Amino acid sequence: MRPESCDQDDHGCLPDPPGGKREPAAANRVRHRGVPAGEPHRIGAVLVTVLAPVLTAVLLWHLVRPAGRTRRTGGGWPAVLDGAALASTACAALCLLLAVALPALATLVARDPVPVRPPSGLRAALVVTYVPGREPLDAVRTTLLAALRLRREGPLDVWLLDEGDEPAARALCADIGARHFSRRGVPEWNRPAGAHRAGTRHGNRNAWLAMYGDCYDVLACARAGEEVLPHFLERTLGHFRDPDVAFVVGPRSLRDAAGTPPARAAEAQALVLQTLFQRAANRRRAPLLAGAAVVRTAALRQAGGFVPCGADDLATGVEIHRRRNPATGGHWCSVHTAEILAVGPGPASWPE
Repeated sequence: MRPESCDQDDHGCLPDPPGGKREPAAANRVRHRGVPAGEPHRIGAVLVTVLAPVLTAVLLWHLVRPAGRTRRTGGGWPAVLDGAALASTACAALCLLLAVALPALATLVARDPVPVRPPSGLRAALVVTYVPGREPLDAVRTTLLAALRLRREGPLDVWLLDEGDEPAARALCADIGARHFSRRGVPEWNRPAGAHRAGTRHGNRNAWLAMYGDCYDVLACARAGEEVLPHFLERTLGHFRDPDVAFVVGPRSLRDAAGTPPARAAEAQALVLQTLFQRAANRRRAPLLAGAAVVRTAALRQAGGFVPCGADDLATGVEIHRRRNPATGGHWCSVHTAEILAVGPGPASWPE
């Protein structure tokens, strides 16, 4: 069974691009520009960034230098407590130094990709996972409608991966023009463990990937209740001109970040990762698969699909980076774009 947009030849292979030739990898390599270089006060920003860890290191030395230590003549417990206090102060100062030095280093090496137009003919799919009873159908409708409003010049299919094969979900897809897929009733896609574990997000995605993955060049994923922004594909697909790019990621903002304490904590954690460390990872072409992402299906299938674990996205990105692109011989790499690509609900409790 194949979707109508699966334009494969008799051998199940993807067709060659127009003209039958691929442009050299070096010509399409993703270009980056330094973040501080684009700031109006870049000289002052660089000075502050460099001086902050230096001054923190001076403070650390001042606290633990031998000349500043108190020496007791009697020994005993007072001397032991003095040593413990000194060690605790040194550890706290060292943690402070790392907390200042690591973001400073990340700021200096941070890079943003130069935007490029998406290649023509790139076949894209966006899948939304749905578990009846766990996620409301209204949230699924919101996500599907946002996906159908994406700006895209080439073909794009929006899929609902329905874990329960619900009639209401089928009717929703037919009403708004989305495609419907369910693995319910297929034993090989509903196993107690592994890549096709029943009742899991990675198992749902891997079942769809086994059935339809060869029909698309890139795959975007969204969760029920999440809204991808209209420019989502415009900001990501262009970087797939580089044949070694396995996935492109961008920040996902939380809609209710000012609500519960878990949501505020999650937003703060994501802010540091997405706006700083992910941009620093662009320097080595190795951002994490965290946030709103588009993945090259060839790289995903080479890695065995989505890794079966709790942090399936992160683990899948690491597994992809371990492998090489058979077409070029180079390691699969990734790109992070700093512009927010999606808005979604935050966690309501700490376990989430």
